[in-house]
Amino acid sequence: MAALRHLVIGLAVPCIGAVVLRAQSIYATPYTFTTLAGTTSDYGSVDGSGLSARFNRPAGLAVDSVGNVYIADQSNNTIRKVTNSGVVTTLAGLAGSQGSANGTGNAARFDKPQGVAVDTAGNVYVADSNNQTIRKITGNGVVTTLAGLAGTPGSADGTGSTARFNYPEGLAVDGEGNVYVGDYGNHVIRKITSGGAVTTLAGLAGSPGSADGTGSAARLYAPRGVAVDSTGNLYVADAFNHTIRKINSGGAVTTLAGMVLTLGSADGTGSAARFNYPAGVAVDSAGNVYIAEGTNHTVRMITSTGVVTTLAGSAGNAGTTDGLGSAARFNVPYGVAVGGAGSIYLADTGNNAIRWGALGLPVLTSATVASGHPGQNFTYRAIFSGAFSGYGSSGLPAWLSLDAATGVLTGTPTLVGTFLITLKATNGAGIGPAVLTLTVSTAPFITAQPLQHTVYSGSSVVFAAEVAGADLSYQWKKDGVAINGATSSKLLLTQAQASAAGNYTVVVSNAAGSVTSAAAPLTINPEGAGTLPRGVNLSVRTTAGTGDSTLIVGAVVGGAGTTGPKPLLIRAVGPTLSSYGVMGALADPNLEFILQGAATPLATNDNWGGDGQVSSIAQAVGAFPLVSPASRDAALYLTPSGGVFTVKVSGVGGTTGVALAEIYDASGLAYTATSPRFINFSARAQVGTGDGVLIAGFVIEGTAERTMLIRAVGPTLGVYGVGGALLDPQLELTQSVNGATVIVASNDNWGGDAQIASVGGTVGAFALNSAASKDAALLVTLPPGVYSAKASGVGATTGVALIEVYEVP
Repeated sequence: MAALRHLVIGLAVPCIGAVVLRAQSIYATPYTFTTLAGTTSDYGSVDGSGLSARFNRPAGLAVDSVGNVYIADQSNNTIRKVTNSGVVTTLAGLAGSQGSANGTGNAARFDKPQGVAVDTAGNVYVADSNNQTIRKITGNGVVTTLAGLAGTPGSADGTGSTARFNYPEGLAVDGEGNVYVGDYGNHVIRKITSGGAVTTLAGLAGSPGSADGTGSAARLYAPRGVAVDSTGNLYVADAFNHTIRKINSGGAVTTLAGMVLTLGSADGTGSAARFNYPAGVAVDSAGNVYIAEGTNHTVRMITSTGVVTTLAGSAGNAGTTDGLGSAARFNVPYGVAVGGAGSIYLADTGNNAIRWGALGLPVLTSATVASGHPGQNFTYRAIFSGAFSGYGSSGLPAWLSLDAATGVLTGTPTLVGTFLITLKATNGAGIGPAVLTLTVSTAPFITAQPLQHTVYSGSSVVFAAEVAGADLSYQWKKDGVAINGATSSKLLLTQAQASAAGNYTVVVSNAAGSVTSAAAPLTINPEGAGTLPRGVNLSVRTTAGTGDSTLIVGAVVGGAGTTGPKPLLIRAVGPTLSSYGVMGALADPNLEFILQGAATPLATNDNWGGDGQVSSIAQAVGAFPLVSPASRDAALYLTPSGGVFTVKVSGVGGTTGVALAEIYDASGLAYTATSPRFINFSARAQVGTGDGVLIAGFVIEGTAERTMLIRAVGPTLGVYGVGGALLDPQLELTQSVNGATVIVASNDNWGGDAQIASVGGTVGAFALNSAASKDAALLVTLPPGVYSAKASGVGATTGVALIEVYEVP
């Protein structure tokens, strides 16, 4: 049976003893077909775009919700992917290497794969025919075996590798993840659940025939293509019966069109129609069924009432021509799939190409207007409906270019004005042009909208929008009403009360025009409602040197209305950093805890020695474990009263290296609104490069946000007598979100920002040297989360720098 099976795929084989009927085809809705990928003049396995790609006897295919086509490239033993603009890649398998290995990408192996299907999550299912298995490929190319055992044909139902198949060909998958298989050699239709449980839905293994009926009472003869509609009905290309069968979800089989053992090419209704070894089958949302009829070299359609027409090709006339309806030519088309906008995709097996048909021109569905600004990078992606051979354009200004494979326009405008750009996409029906109106102006535009905030009553909050443009003026509004005096790039609200709640916008203007930001809501929580925001963990990682380069962390604990002691876990981590891949870690850190004004440290530690209390507190506050009790890391547990203190980390014997200083709030559930909290911390150290940059981490807990002033001070330190100060620090604030690092804000030079200067005075920060100094600063309102402030030198310069983080009341 296997030899005959592959012969039928490649050649027009007459059915001996069958009646042959020929009739005029009815081209009721002719499609215009063109070549999406591959070439009719050559075969191979080349990835590439359009006609530069190569296939080798492509068989079944499927299309996903965004127009990507997946192909069982049978003689290459691979699964290929084609975008709707014709870009071909290999999803899994290695050309010329057959086998049955699971794995990722080209590490996997297949043996003459025939059918493919794709589910709503983007998983691809493969009928790995010569391996007698059904395989599954995730969106990132990981291949596993869903059911069957490689090299072991049979007909047994079962789960996973206990099930058996006999040269499976067609595949379909429904909305619940059930896979349906045209089990060609067994003459049955199988069903596989998402868990790999296989049952026989219709037919009797080893008993070919043509009887309608339910379950095992029905008979099929070498079923190939399978499709499933939205209500669970299956459509089957019953190849050797020359019919199209329909199977409901209960396994009841009826004949939709064609006459048993009467092959031909006649259009008509039901049994009046004729087929000749139908191969692929697909169904659209309206219930129309499409057939790739290999031996007739045509594409047919059956309506839900059984009316059969021919969409393209000419019965018995193989060829390679693109064209409309009967003018198109195919060579043993095997797989068929339905895409968006009524498009049809076809695996033109004998031509080693992927073809598609369209009822109309491509239509631009992305925006038809765009705006750009001189000196600012411009990007626009053209999106057309359906499939097409590539993108084109005319009327592009000199500074703009089009990627013909992706439809992305990119460039940096050099002129102002309005440009009318013609975008083009070509399919079988012709060229679908559309006009994009691009306006380049010097009017301001918003690159980052102001964020919504939730704070508790009496807190400060900052709104800010990032805007590009020159000579800008600002006017902030609350609920559409201008706020008197709010004409800076940021809006700072201090001691916000319930009346401050509302929607905030900013109007940014210059001589060329104006733009209004999106509304940013402000919610005020009553003080004491929920958990007040607070810093619970401070950490600083950098190079611990000597002299002015010693790692020094300062903190202020207290806050208005607070009283009592503050439980603290303090650690100086060096050797343990090496186990996390940090290079040049400080081998033996020494830790000192010094209260402001004290002549000697309140407490010191060299080696932590596996202290049990330190271990238990570390676990309670979520600190990572130190590598061993014998490590030379240092740690202290203390309960000082609120005030100002300094943590000093140095290397024993004057040694240097990368160290991490950590201060944890160990209050836990004992924390209340009157408990002291961190209101300021700072870190001064030598800023290097790589692992030696200065990184200060902090954690905000609670149910509301906290406004923070963050500074990276370098040049101003020289005024205070610090030698070797970093001349041009750059400050970057990031947040850890679901394991990923997201940049929240950044600053190079603070530029004399009036609000930053004013807030600095309010929180007791020393004044920066001048508006022209290259110190960096940020004023931001942050939700609860994990943050890192990183100070580095512009141009990889090094020197001593100070990072400061202040709570703004």
